[in-house]
Amino acid sequence: MAIGYTEPQAGTDLAALRTRAVREGDHYVISGQKVFTSLAHLADYVFLAVRTGDPATHPRHKGISTASR
Repeated sequence: MAIGYTEPQAGTDLAALRTRAVREGDHYVISGQKVFTSLAHLADYVFLAVRTGDPATHPRHKGISTASR
């Protein structure tokens, strides 16, 4: 397992993350970029911090979820 939290523009400030998860039918489409994910190439799963709320209507610290693959 690896954890994908760090982003180029946000570092480890999760409230500033830009990776989005948008619901399409019964699944989510995730778009964005993560960096410094140690051992991701060996992991069976990567847990991502993603923004599911609309940043225009949610405070920075709300609308953040985790997703895994």
